Amino acid sequence: MQLSYSSDMSAGFPGQLAGIAPPRTMSKAALEPIGFGLAVVQSQADSDKCRLPMCNQVVLTITTHDLEASNSTVGKVTVTSIVDGVRIEVETTLTATVYATSHAATLAAIATKIAAVDGIASATADGTNDLITVVADPDVDVELSDFVTTLGSNQGTWTYTRSSTDKVIGVSLHTHALEMDAANEAIYPLNKAVSVLRAGSVNVKAEASSGPSAGGSVYVRFRDGGAGKPVGGFRKDADTDKAMLVSAAVFPSAIASAAVGAVDFNLP
Repeated sequence: MQLSYSSDMSAGFPGQLAGIAPPRTMSKAALEPIGFGLAVVQSQADSDKCRLPMCNQVVLTITTHDLEASNSTVGKVTVTSIVDGVRIEVETTLTATVYATSHAATLAAIATKIAAVDGIASATADGTNDLITVVADPDVDVELSDFVTTLGSNQGTWTYTRSSTDKVIGVSLHTHALEMDAANEAIYPLNKAVSVLRAGSVNVKAEASSGPSAGGSVYVRFRDGGAGKPVGGFRKDADTDKAMLVSAAVFPSAIASAAVGAVDFNLP
């Protein structure tokens, strides 16, 4: 006969319901394989489907010096789209853009080359604020890299600010109905109906090096951060520009780095 029990419950596992209150859930078909206990977003191209978050906007800014005579600028644009459930990455190296007429005109010329890349919806130059805003097509991830200006008397430095316009619709719930994949992990496969928690408490795994505190804000990763920091994972901050705030969620208790703990959601 059990005469006592511990008030310290085990941590549980990602995607497991963490509270006793009835959860509010919804279902959407998986646009790509989705693991348990990850934040999911609605597909921008098909409202009946869901996927993991993406970085779909990058602001490219030149600092230190304006573009000037004889400057030559190169860079890379990488777009990632989902094809039959697989994320396919394509990198494009832009041809050199030589200074033409003015700083603003040269920025516009660079923007035109970026906009011509397949998978880019728009690239808008702002000569006054020294930046180009790049927006990807629906359900496409974009990354800019290796932008360098050479030649001329002075050369500016390029910086990148990433963001996501994805809307988090909840957390993928654990189910025993799915079989293990080749990596011995259970996931929702392509086109499978994903059970998504919208309101209630669910266990998730906090990112490595990001132990949220009790009552802390909830951020969801949209740019892969490497080992222990997957897309759709949960953390305590924006990691500069790689995770987005979910205002309708909170960490009710502290979670140790890379440990499992609860997050409370209250999406409408």
